[in-house]
Amino acid sequence: MTLAQTVRNTATNIMTGLFMTILLLVGCADEGTNPSQPVARLRVIHMAYDGQAVDVKIDNTVLDTSVAYGTTAPYKTVSPGSRVVAISPVGSAVNLIQTTVDFEDNADYTVIAFPPAASLSAQLVRDDRTLVPTGQARVRFVNAAGEGNTLELRRRGTSTPWPSSVAAGRAGAQQLVESGEITFELFNAVLNRTVATFEPTTFTNASYTVVLHGSADDVDTYPLRLSVISDGGDGTTTKTLGALSTTARVRAVHTLADNITVAFTINDTVRVQSLQRNSASALFTVDTVPQRLGITSGASTILTTQLSPEPGKTYSLFATGTVNPQNVAPLLLEDVTVANPQAPLVRFINLVPDAPEVDVITPFPGLTDPYTIPGMQKIAFREASVSAANGTNFLIFAVPGGVTRFEFRFRESGTTNILFSQNNIVLEPGGIYTVFISGRRVNSTMTATVLRHN
Repeated sequence: MTLAQTVRNTATNIMTGLFMTILLLVGCADEGTNPSQPVARLRVIHMAYDGQAVDVKIDNTVLDTSVAYGTTAPYKTVSPGSRVVAISPVGSAVNLIQTTVDFEDNADYTVIAFPPAASLSAQLVRDDRTLVPTGQARVRFVNAAGEGNTLELRRRGTSTPWPSSVAAGRAGAQQLVESGEITFELFNAVLNRTVATFEPTTFTNASYTVVLHGSADDVDTYPLRLSVISDGGDGTTTKTLGALSTTARVRAVHTLADNITVAFTINDTVRVQSLQRNSASALFTVDTVPQRLGITSGASTILTTQLSPEPGKTYSLFATGTVNPQNVAPLLLEDVTVANPQAPLVRFINLVPDAPEVDVITPFPGLTDPYTIPGMQKIAFREASVSAANGTNFLIFAVPGGVTRFEFRFRESGTTNILFSQNNIVLEPGGIYTVFISGRRVNSTMTATVLRHN
């Protein structure tokens, strides 16, 4: 090799080395001069059963909108540092809760909203989502029940709170427990007995948030539920455990055409007394083994029959027909208990003994006038509307423009004959309603009554 060749090869090697060095520097530029931005993550769990849907804001900017009761909004990134966290009604500038939080880089947090809505509260907790030791699960218990101070969550067969005692309206600390299948019981410390047993669930080698929510109060329409929320991924995977209940909840409704007051008895014990015509009682609890139902007026027994509700369900029990002439019968219909925040849920029942089949129509701008409400056609006496969408008696009453006040016209099916009309029927999004007609056609005493269930 000549001296000239040696010089050329050396120069080539130097240039190649410099070129590779430049490539490495360019490839590493993002790591050294433009590193990824530090972030924290925040999740929202809305467990205020009697509260409206809410927005969650960070520094007055909406992070999550329209978070409804019983739902979990996923982990979303927020900038670390001091941030103002606020909860407000959807679209409102007025905050129900506001606090300042110091978010740490690469940390995970959950904000939990608690009942009652009249004094809404919230708690921010930091979530450990790191690997869990083999054979264990990491759990946090959240007590969001309306009567949580009297209730303890227990593992079946034990006599201590699981995983530890947590006051109402609070979230406990994360704890390690043995993984595997668990059946939970709900123990009432005041009654000193188990009031509910939930279906079994399995905890794997992961992190969970377990929330007791709803209410045991017969007046409320949100029964107690136990939700197991996975902290992994986006933090929204939820399994809601149904209670293996031995009771049902019933609301008595007096729709008899006769102008009398009535009482309802269960196994000869008065549960509802002095109920006026076209009015409803508060919810009350009955066992789901067959019960003897009685309807009385004064000293007279109008009806005696058997009542067999299903466990864990909520019902409306209508006294229907006429005392004179004698044609009294009960109508037991299952209620829905989960509202639709975007639209009212409405059930229609024809309880006029001498009425023909009825269509429900309403004048509404922009729709065919009059507009026949789907699912509310050809409804005979003691029959209810049926939703093609969900198979229940409750229709999703979605109308444009945010209208909440309606005129209902009750038309004889197959004709243009309007039996009667009723104005100012209020149906609001998030509400669960029963609209029933009662009275007699023969003496023009027909009227419509609206019951709101929640």
